[in-house]
Amino acid sequence: MVNYSKTQFIKITDNNAHENFYIDITTMKDARLRISCLKNQYKKNKINEKEKEIFNLLSKDWSFCVIEKGDFLTYDDAKKRRDELYKKYRDKLKV
Repeated sequence: MVNYSKTQFIKITDNNAHENFYIDITTMKDARLRISCLKNQYKKNKINEKEKEIFNLLSKDWSFCVIEKGDFLTYDDAKKRRDELYKKYRDKLKV
């Protein structure tokens, strides 16, 4: 049974420095809902140390897009895929 079905990976990028980006994982129906939640947390200053990187981006000129969708059995599987995506996009920037 798939616990993390319809998982989306959202890449949030600093528009002025493309090497600064964050990849978020969500199972929300619409990625815009996750972005809205993150913006609200940022505005309320409820900054979790683990999410500090994302809030640094939200203080700048940024944009987001869904870079991949998938189904995963566990959250750890989704995190492994997120780590692979980080490597893929960092490698692209080195070209």
